Amino acid sequence: MNNEETKEWYRLAENDYSSDMESFPPIIAKNFIESDGSLNSYSFLMNWGMSVNEEFSYSLGLELKVYDGKHDLETRIHWTETARERTGSGVLPDSLYKSKNEIDGLGVRFGITSQVNQRVRLGFAFSPKTVLNSKYRASIVHNDVAVNIPEDWVFPDEYMLPSNLRFGVLFKPRNPFRTNFHTDLEFVNYSEINRFYDRW
Repeated sequence: MNNEETKEWYRLAENDYSSDMESFPPIIAKNFIESDGSLNSYSFLMNWGMSVNEEFSYSLGLELKVYDGKHDLETRIHWTETARERTGSGVLPDSLYKSKNEIDGLGVRFGITSQVNQRVRLGFAFSPKTVLNSKYRASIVHNDVAVNIPEDWVFPDEYMLPSNLRFGVLFKPRNPFRTNFHTDLEFVNYSEINRFYDRW
């Protein structure tokens, strides 16, 4: 925009910004986003263990998970009079987008722990990629009139959890006081969900 157009823009929006007219552009819309949801898991654990000698032992574990969750999303756009005056009547309708997503399915995780000696214990756990069922419903309203949802807005009927790899070490030093040092490292392969995520 040239200088005259810029001055006219500020004049139309003089009630929408502070006295610093050179720093704050006019407000053209007010956006509202409300999101609420949770994903719960209920686990069943099974363990098998064996002691080789007084110091060395190991234990195998299998965890079955039952997932249950939901997610509600609502977004609203209210255009200001400044935007309407610039674009003309009917060009920018106020809109409301609402969606509900119900998620359920099964997952698994397995792992192993080993008591190497009296002072060192190692652990490993792995969860493969999990694909859950997703029941997605959505609606769009423009100026109180329902409209069809574009095909590229329809989400797939799957909800994916990426594979997860975890290592841990527990160390008990020689110490007159009971002391444990524990550290673990976790890798999550988010690229399994979307190629735009970094691998691991």
